[in-house]
Amino acid sequence: MKRLSRMVGVTLLEIMLVLAVASLVIVMSIRYYQSTQVAVATQTIQRGVASMIAYADSFGSGAGTYSGLTAEGLWSSLPTDLQGSSPTMKSPWGAITIAKTSADDTGYVVTLTQANVPDSACQQVAAFANSVLSQRSGGKGECKSGVITLTGKLNIK
Repeated sequence: MKRLSRMVGVTLLEIMLVLAVASLVIVMSIRYYQSTQVAVATQTIQRGVASMIAYADSFGSGAGTYSGLTAEGLWSSLPTDLQGSSPTMKSPWGAITIAKTSADDTGYVVTLTQANVPDSACQQVAAFANSVLSQRSGGKGECKSGVITLTGKLNIK
């Protein structure tokens, strides 16, 4: 009688399937990690924007005008972990320059400039600023080419 020998081991097809599944898990993990990093960085910038808006609102309400509002004043309102060298805000993409482009009796315009901020993050921060400013003073937040513009209006009743 002939005895069939038993084959022990794995086939090439089984090895390929295991490698394919493992690579899919790794790719999805990397994508999730990257999207989470962008979300955390965006929230960090939003926290800084919220503190600057609150500072500008309290400054305008107290003084009755925005004419004395300065970029250094906005910078000093940032949480200490976000303060770069004056007047910049720290971000995961580098320093964001804070510039007050105008301020008078009726409102202010502040620009935040950082060329390396991804467009999606820039749009999210601008939308956040827009929602906060429109509720408080009818102002707005915009994003164009890595420049976030905050426009606030004096709302004293």
